[in-house]
Amino acid sequence: MATQKDSRASELIETLKRKINERGPKGILGLIKIFKEMDKNKTGKINKEELKAAIKSSIKQGVDSNDVEVIFKELDTDKDNLISQNELLKLLKGTMNEERKKIVTFVFNLLKPQKTDHVNIIDMKKKYNKAKHPAVLAGRKMETQVEEELTNTIDLYKECYDIKGEVLTKGQFIDLYSNLSTSIDNDKYFEEMMRNCWGINQEQLKEINEAHSEPLLESSSEETKEKVVVKKVKKEVLESSEEMKVTPSVQKFRDAVIPRGVKSILGVERQFKIYSKDDCLELDNIKKIAEDFRLQIDPKDLETLFKELNKTEKGKVECSKLLQILLGEMSEHRRQLVEAAFPPIDKDNDGIIDREDISRIYEAWKDPGVKSGKRRTDDVLHEVLEVLDNATALHRGSKTDGRYTKEEFINYFGYISACTPNDNDFGNIFTTFWRVDKSKLPSIEKKEEKKVIEVESVNEDNEDNEDQDE
Repeated sequence: MATQKDSRASELIETLKRKINERGPKGILGLIKIFKEMDKNKTGKINKEELKAAIKSSIKQGVDSNDVEVIFKELDTDKDNLISQNELLKLLKGTMNEERKKIVTFVFNLLKPQKTDHVNIIDMKKKYNKAKHPAVLAGRKMETQVEEELTNTIDLYKECYDIKGEVLTKGQFIDLYSNLSTSIDNDKYFEEMMRNCWGINQEQLKEINEAHSEPLLESSSEETKEKVVVKKVKKEVLESSEEMKVTPSVQKFRDAVIPRGVKSILGVERQFKIYSKDDCLELDNIKKIAEDFRLQIDPKDLETLFKELNKTEKGKVECSKLLQILLGEMSEHRRQLVEAAFPPIDKDNDGIIDREDISRIYEAWKDPGVKSGKRRTDDVLHEVLEVLDNATALHRGSKTDGRYTKEEFINYFGYISACTPNDNDFGNIFTTFWRVDKSKLPSIEKKEEKKVIEVESVNEDNEDNEDQDE
């Protein structure tokens, strides 16, 4: 039976692990680097004061000096006032489970040149598809952030283990991801990140799954089917307006921007306004914006898009029209849902809400990152308010004052809606975070089901014609 003392030490060790993991891979790697700098004699051991200094330097706050003494006493089993760095790191890192290790090993074999036992770091960075990273797709991070994190993690890992040159062995590649894995508690998220960023295709996915009794990753056949249905639904919604016909070039433009998330859409819109003259853009402006954001779209498709929108043949297109075809129209039942969320926030019933009102209603603690201990509620709320500010500032054409009208609130959700193809998922945003009663959702869910069935039916009827077109 564990003593109260043992229990206290275990709780503090878990707290230390959580605090380190909150900093991502640089948390554990940063601690390794500090230990290395302290261990001048290469003994692989540290004393109590060194541990205090290392933890204080690494996580700043959350574990105080007295807590470290309890942890140290627990780990100093032979009572020589020294503890093993490796044992401590092993305790904090844990072991990457076999399922994750299989995926990481598969990626290593995918990346390494034939007849070699290493991967080239420069090639790794080139092949890493940051645009498909789950955090980018969800709008939580920009591609540049993800790219910088990968580079910094690799550089820090090399520094910690004195790796010279630009290659990693199989063991080093797996160990690199072991450090990254420790800050991701959700297996599905880890698997999605590996699949998206390293381009694991259907056949390769099958190869990984065959090594396990249960599939590690969900087959993308259903996912592909869903994407086809979603794309058809979005096309149907857009085509309800005569001014927004979804041509192939329009769809390619949307596909290049929308999957990157809300922040990317706002960034592109901001560039529209910077480059525009009298709210209009020339073709070269659009190409430059696509280049600045590294959008995966052929310049020829942009030329076609420009011709389709430039009906007056004045050599310019309106920014508002370009944004309209990018976002699409928010459906009526989605707009009703947003409108239903507004009154509880607007406690004064004056048609204006502010940051304090939103902070009172928005349940940031339900964010998966907060529940797993990787994010703070303040950070989640700040992110929501930041995006709302940016969307409102673009809408007004001036800085915000922390106050928002109902129309500006709806405008903000127009961006969220563009990045959320499924009506049920969109509805869950409100029932989960904005305290909207679920009783308001059944009619919405029913409409979504009916629309998808209709689209699938159309898809089946036209399948032969589409094959002939290809």
